[in-house]
This record gives sequence, C-alpha cells and structure tokens, in this order.
Amino acid sequence: MQHDVKRMGHVLREARKAKGMTQAALAKETHTALRTIIAIENEKRFPTYEVFNGLSVCLTCRLIKSSGRKGLSSRRNRSN
Repeated sequence: MQHDVKRMGHVLREARKAKGMTQAALAKETHTALRTIIAIENEKRFPTYEVFNGLSVCLTCRLIKSSGRKGLSSRRNRSN
C-alpha cells in the first residue's frame, strides 16, 4: 500500500502540472479540500474513490492496470 500511495502522489502532481493547474485550482475544480490534494501529493493519504474519480475526470486520466501495476494514463494515449 505504501508504494501505491507514493506512486499516486507522484502521478497526481505530474498530471496536474502537465495541465498547468495549481493545487488550489485542482481542489476548486474537483470540489475537494486543498488539504486533501496536498496530502495526496505529499504521499500522506490515498484518495477515496469519489475523490480519485473527480481527479481523473478533471485531469483527463483514467485508472488502468498495466504489468500488474495501477496508475494513471491519459485518455488521449488509449484507443478505447
């Protein structure tokens, strides 16, 4: 679980930055507390399903399984 939390924080930060969004803007757009976004990015907590879903929709990403690992992948890079 610790590895998943670290990966999630890193993936979220990179996806947010790629969209040119601040943590505050992401929090506002997803109706999520700023402290929650910060905690996820700083690897202090894993998002609930609802928060994760909101983040993935906002950042145009989706949960995928590849090589037995979970991560975020841009929809643009997926054919389906």
